[in-house]
Amino acid sequence: MPRSRLLSLCLSLVALVSLPGCPLLQLEAEVSQVCVARSDIAAPSSGGQRELVLSVTLDDLAALGDLLDDDDVLHFTRAAARPRDGLASLAFVERAEISIVVEDSAALRAFACDGTCGQPDGSLVLGGASDANAAPYLKAPQVTIEVTLVGDAPTQEWTLDAEVCLAGKLTRTLTP
Repeated sequence: MPRSRLLSLCLSLVALVSLPGCPLLQLEAEVSQVCVARSDIAAPSSGGQRELVLSVTLDDLAALGDLLDDDDVLHFTRAAARPRDGLASLAFVERAEISIVVEDSAALRAFACDGTCGQPDGSLVLGGASDANAAPYLKAPQVTIEVTLVGDAPTQEWTLDAEVCLAGKLTRTLTP
């Protein structure tokens, strides 16, 4: 290739790369499912009430928030809860809901079930209840998860293990 043609090609590539607003590279990755688990969530005595609300505040999600960009889209797909200590089964649950609460935002009703979430092993499995993008909630410095259980709750204290799963698309753009 003649030298002048090579120089012309190189200058053309440099001009293309330096165009403002044009990405040099754009990557999209599908996240089939990623789950976050918590163990030993304390459930107080229901005191005879039919509705029991458990709250867990997470302030250690900063690393996850650092991985997320404004273009990322994540949706809550599934949640599971299993009794750990003081209770053999969550079969008493007639209705369950899990909401995500962050400061300065309305609560996001992420998961819900109405009488269909009990499993043969005594655990609960809830499906996603919202199409809202979960990424902004996960970027918050502090997230509170509120679990509402309705049914003839036990009067003794007990603990449970819980898992929350998400899926979606992550997008990264490299600009010159």
